[in-house]
Amino acid sequence: MKTRMMLLSVVGLSVVGLVAFVAWAGDEQEEEITLDAMPEAARAALLELAGGAMISEAECEQEHGVLVYEAEWVADGIEHEAAVTADGALLEMEEEIPLEAAPAAVRAAIMQHFGAGTMVTVDKKMVVVYEVEAKVDGEQKELLISPTGSVRKSAERGDKAHAHKGLGHKHGHEYEDDEDD
Repeated sequence: MKTRMMLLSVVGLSVVGLVAFVAWAGDEQEEEITLDAMPEAARAALLELAGGAMISEAECEQEHGVLVYEAEWVADGIEHEAAVTADGALLEMEEEIPLEAAPAAVRAAIMQHFGAGTMVTVDKKMVVVYEVEAKVDGEQKELLISPTGSVRKSAERGDKAHAHKGLGHKHGHEYEDDEDD
């Protein structure tokens, strides 16, 4: 009887874990789409960003409950990528740059982490966040908010260095969040 209960508990927990994993993984799956399948505002924003270059790939994915539309293109021999919301709000732009075009501090960090002679690809990413400052009850506060409306970072002091410290990015637009997206 104990063995059967233990087995049922393990199976039950496994099913719950599998369902949770599928729900989590399903939130950020990319799907290749055509430009025509995008909302008009997203398509128009991406075409404008591409500046007449032919878009070679388009994708849609749901990130933290928000549909994000991405496109890739090559202009003047440089690979570009951009991500926008359904209403065309720019989330990020990315372009592949040669190592020698990266700032000296970036090249030094690359050397420190990867060593000399290692082949690397360098993408310059530009992420859009909105900085909002306010004085509430005599205390200076600051928020960094993404175009999707998620609060990415907040500071309750007037210390701007503190507010931006640790501001990092990965594809999916995650920072040191104050709230879960």
